[in-house]
Amino acid sequence: MGGTALLVGVFAPMEMKGQDFGDLLVYTGALFVLMSLGGWVLWYSGNIDGLKSRKELGHISSAVDRLALNLSRKIRTYRGHH
Repeated sequence: MGGTALLVGVFAPMEMKGQDFGDLLVYTGALFVLMSLGGWVLWYSGNIDGLKSRKELGHISSAVDRLALNLSRKIRTYRGHH
């Protein structure tokens, strides 16, 4: 759909009442193409098999992960004492 709007905006004369709407179609089509390409890249990279996550490799990726890990350990040890 985005590619079609892009091509129509480039090659078809889109003028109504003295206003040219070709640029609008070009920009809108390019935006849709980039959004769909970005969505495809995110979907494809999330579905690659065989890659191990940092968690599987034993790495802690951020301060938030370390905080969550420490908190869950404290909760487990607290529950174990009662």
